[in-house]
Amino acid sequence: MSTFLDSCFFVALLNTRDEKHDNAKKLLKMLKKAKYGSLITTDYVVDEVFTTIWGHTHRKDLVINAYKLTCQKPEFVQFKKIEDKHFGISWKKWKQLAEWPKKPLSFTDCTILAFIESENIEFLVTFDDEFDGLTNIVKI
Repeated sequence: MSTFLDSCFFVALLNTRDEKHDNAKKLLKMLKKAKYGSLITTDYVVDEVFTTIWGHTHRKDLVINAYKLTCQKPEFVQFKKIEDKHFGISWKKWKQLAEWPKKPLSFTDCTILAFIESENIEFLVTFDDEFDGLTNIVKI
């Protein structure tokens, strides 16, 4: 059993001024339960985390904390790379699902869906409504 962590979770967890910060802390407590299994994210998500934190805060310390959390603490989250097999599925999903403004899925969002599908991941932790109805989302 495993759970995928989206960028908005990390951003909210690391930025105390984020409106979802308290929700992210509550989710973190929930994720420690065996029900959610191993926690996973990908290089595309990590790129999005670093870029978002830097762009919103201009604080290197928070980007460094994000790096430590996502890339140097395997006991918290497993860091995986998007491979060719995921990329192809992602492109198909983006062409099929992305619809502005109804479902404004980014390509990175579609890599998440492709990875979840390819790797048989049961849950997604996200605050993005665009994923509603597309996968099992962990809710508070």
